[in-house]
Amino acid sequence: MRKREFHIWNLPNLVRVSFEENIRKEIFNNILQSTKTIKELANLIQNGTDNKISYETIRGYRDGEYFIPLWFLNKVVNLFFDKEYYRKIEKKVIAFRGPRGDLIYNPNFPWKEDKRIIRIVFRLIGDGHGGGEVSEGRVPLYSNSCNELIEQFINDLNFFGKVRIRRYKSRYGKKCNHIEFPKVIGHILKYLYNIDFRGKYARLSNQIYSLPKDIIIEGIKVFGDDEGSMKGTEIHFYSANKELLQDFINLFNIKFPEFKTITDVRLNSIKDDKFKTYYIAILSNDLEKYSKLIGFYHPVKQRKLIHQLNCKNKIKNNRWNYNTKVMILKTLMRCPKTSYQISENVLINHRTVNKHINGYLDKRKYFKGLKELGLVKSFGNSSEGTLWKITHKGKTYNFSLGCLKR
Repeated sequence: MRKREFHIWNLPNLVRVSFEENIRKEIFNNILQSTKTIKELANLIQNGTDNKISYETIRGYRDGEYFIPLWFLNKVVNLFFDKEYYRKIEKKVIAFRGPRGDLIYNPNFPWKEDKRIIRIVFRLIGDGHGGGEVSEGRVPLYSNSCNELIEQFINDLNFFGKVRIRRYKSRYGKKCNHIEFPKVIGHILKYLYNIDFRGKYARLSNQIYSLPKDIIIEGIKVFGDDEGSMKGTEIHFYSANKELLQDFINLFNIKFPEFKTITDVRLNSIKDDKFKTYYIAILSNDLEKYSKLIGFYHPVKQRKLIHQLNCKNKIKNNRWNYNTKVMILKTLMRCPKTSYQISENVLINHRTVNKHINGYLDKRKYFKGLKELGLVKSFGNSSEGTLWKITHKGKTYNFSLGCLKR
């Protein structure tokens, strides 16, 4: 399975291009040697096509007043030139655009399919959308609260050339970065990969299934960045689009048969009768494979994955539950920490740390947590959750098994 090369003639007809002036003049001078007049060229262009065009419009193409639409360029190349000439002039395209919207400069045709374009495609499937139809006003958008992922997305847009973006933050709720980019990119990606980027309609197309394994890895990785989560010893991928998750199961089965523990699509939650969300899980036995082969770009999710593997691979020491509590208190001696930071320090599962802080049931017996014993207290919040601080009592407390039972 080979990576594709995208020439200018592979793009949708709605794309419009601008050439260097000398090339534009060369194209039209060669054409007019055959047709003599622009009016005759207009008649020739309209023959056998539904596209209506006036000779005034063609004159605008010739003089550089308007960008040249691909449907027109393809037609004149087929009538007056050969493929080699097309290959020559595509390198002289200085900018392109859609019927409306911002220009993209220095496109450097042909484009060679690589990780950047695949990351953009999968990010739009996850935390983005590809914009509305040609006649609608919505523009493509990618959103994420993680600055590292936002910067990677902006850099990946360089695949298409020099791209103008609009960057802004949400005014309400979670501080999320939003990146708007030219609508023509959304149309090109829909066309090249046969994907509807509207969340409930998105499906993985044959063009995706036929991609080489190394860039499929990039696609899964960034979808996990946006729609994935570490849940204890599992990785979950979420979506309101049940069929899309089934497509990811199929993708794993085809490209990565070594993964043996991927679950069926499961119901995650129901907010109302009309809105359900679903997930698939990659279970504990495949975590190490996932880490080595795929992983995350999202720094927190990658950190959680590595931590979970460290917990899984640590030497089992059959700790008594009060010994675990002592270890938690010792790490809090240095400074306040979140339960996740504590779990990294003592190589205990994050959920286990929360149990020891808040209390838990085991075999119908309730064991008091550090908070209830007055040994720790909350100390504000961080981006990773509640910070916990050791109390004066916690610094001098001596445990016994009996003190923990209620």
